[in-house]
Amino acid sequence: KQYYRITSAGTYNLPAASTNFDTTTQARIKIKNISGGSITIAVNGSDIIRDTTGNVTSINVLDGEFFTIICASLSEWDAN
Repeated sequence: KQYYRITSAGTYNLPAASTNFDTTTQARIKIKNISGGSITIAVNGSDIIRDTTGNVTSINVLDGEFFTIICASLSEWDAN
């Protein structure tokens, strides 16, 4: 598990899903945005993020929001 407190607005790239996928211990990245503005979490290469809107390549996280993303396969991340 990894936890990040983001203190500067901007875009942050996820690591490649292929280097984080493990069938026994799902890789989880937790992010708390305390930047005072929005941040963007973007995929690496051709990976995708599956969220409530479908397949996306980035997610906007507002100031004060807490966000968890789970590596679901060799090329996919699941977002809450």
